[in-house]
Amino acid sequence: MSLFNSSFQYLSADRLGPQSHHQLSEFHIRDLKSLGHHGEFAVHFIAVNGAKELEIEALKHPQALATTLLANIEAWMSDITPGLRIKAVAQPQFNSASLSYSFNQGKETTEEFKPQNVGFGLSYVLPVVTSILSAAKGDLLIIENPESHLHPAGQSLMGKLCAIAATSGVQLMVESHSDHFLNGIRVAVKRQIVDASCVKVFFLQRDVHNSIHASEVMYPKIDEHGRMDCWPDGFFDQWDKELDQLL
Repeated sequence: MSLFNSSFQYLSADRLGPQSHHQLSEFHIRDLKSLGHHGEFAVHFIAVNGAKELEIEALKHPQALATTLLANIEAWMSDITPGLRIKAVAQPQFNSASLSYSFNQGKETTEEFKPQNVGFGLSYVLPVVTSILSAAKGDLLIIENPESHLHPAGQSLMGKLCAIAATSGVQLMVESHSDHFLNGIRVAVKRQIVDASCVKVFFLQRDVHNSIHASEVMYPKIDEHGRMDCWPDGFFDQWDKELDQLL
């Protein structure tokens, strides 16, 4: 089978930032089921598929009001920004899709806000959350830096969400520079959300003194308690190094 089919999704670290209007592509949305490498079709995808049921029941957020894609995107992203509501509308006559946010405030809902007027991280992570929640068992997702522009709790949440998808049969290949993201996965292992055997860590290290320009691949392992069996120099250890200096 071809790799580039409707069961494959790739999201670059170079994703779209906040903007009110996004591209339309019937081919990408209906035929490839793709959000685009930069997440440029994510809003169109939500507008078309938001009312559809989740493919994987385990990805339903405990606080989601329904099992639809949009309800769960809102619920998971509300863990990042509380009370978030998302409005995605396809406008074929203008060849664009519009995006706006509002927020539950007590028993009321705020007016709609343009993406440019809320946190940058919301728009940046929207394609990531959408790609994971819309995945089916057997899908392959390649995601670069899913935690970008999120606060630490949001970065950890991305680790947990990836862990739930992985234990449900979705294969994820994720590049990350976030210790919070890694720790979100480690906690998910300890809480038995995902089995340690379903998680593989690769750490790439380049020796500048070596005569050959190449990276050495190391394989730190996570045990069933979420503990790492080794910490190579440069592997999410900057906090410890600086804490030693402060102490």
